[in-house]
Formats: sequence, structure tokens, C-alpha cells
Amino acid sequence: FLGLPVLDGLFGSEAVFYGALCDSSFDVLMFSIGVTLIRQSALGETKMGMRETMKGLLNPCFLGALLGLCLFVCRITLPDIIAEPMEAIGSATSPLAMMVVGSHLARIRFRDMFTTKPAYLVCLLKLLAAPAIALVLVILIIGRGTLFGTVIVMEAAMPCAMLCVILSERYKADIDFATKGVMLTTILSLVTIPIVAIALQHI
Repeated sequence: FLGLPVLDGLFGSEAVFYGALCDSSFDVLMFSIGVTLIRQSALGETKMGMRETMKGLLNPCFLGALLGLCLFVCRITLPDIIAEPMEAIGSATSPLAMMVVGSHLARIRFRDMFTTKPAYLVCLLKLLAAPAIALVLVILIIGRGTLFGTVIVMEAAMPCAMLCVILSERYKADIDFATKGVMLTTILSLVTIPIVAIALQHI
């Protein structure tokens, strides 16, 4: 949820559109490969077939995003009696997700949040390694100086999604570690996001 407001503030509405495309691809990966990895970790499943993996895509989040994309491509405008309640529900998503994270965060001692060494590895990979890899791929495939390429790198530099905590709870994984990863990456992103944005202006 942090990516789109940041893109809007830095680059405007066109960047938000590109960011929404990145988020859609994230949903596909999260609800297929991501769910598979979480289930393997939490449930001890060593191997999952394609059928089980694809079942992860059959969820309201992905199906809703797919429906929204179809409406956008077909230029279909929903009537207010449908659109306004849907917008209200969508606006409640972020606060509800934050409440889930906060409820788990309340069980963790404040000191423990900053003393879990593997969580700092997550921060390194998510906040620095991911945008660096994205930048190399953008330069090789898209080229320098494009808004779309800039959006891809900025999206890669965002902190861990709160969805990690929700899915960890859903599949009985390590919720505390997921919560620490989300909170630490969010806090440190206050420093790393400006660094990435400034670096992109000089590349």
C-alpha cells in the first residue's frame, strides 16, 4: 500500500498507473509461488504440484484484481450504487491490514524486534538487493531514463507487504518473524526509499 502514494507524490498519476500494473504482477506471484513457499515452510510440504500452486490464485484478491483489469481494458464504468460501496470497502483494506499487523506486534517485546538478526537480512534483500537487481534488469531490457523503468525500481524498493503477516497467519507460519520483517523494512524504508529515488535521478 505504500508504493502507490509514494509514486503519486514523486512522479504523478501516470506513475501510479504503472505502479498498479506492478502490483498486479505481485499479486500473481504472491498468491502462487508465495503461498506455495509459505505452505512448504509452515506445513512441512516438501513438494507441491502445479494444481496446488494454481489454487492459490483462486482467491478474492486476485480475482478482484483480474476483474478490475478487465473493466479497465473494456472501459466499463460501474454505476454509483455498485462503485461507491466497493470504494468504501477498498478504503478499509489498509487500516484493517494494519490492525492485523498491530495485533501481532503487540505480542512482541520491543527489544526483540531489533535483535532478530535474520530480520535484518530480510531488510537487506528487500530494500537494497531487490531494487539493485531490478535496476540492472531495467537497464538491460527497457533502457535508462524511462518512467516505467523508474516505477519498477521504486516498487522493488518498497518494504515487505502486510500480506506476508496475513498469509503467515492463514497458513500457521512464523507470524512473529513476518511481523518483524514488515515493521523493520517499513521503518528502514524511510531512509532507503529517498536514497533509491535520488540514485535514479543520477543514473
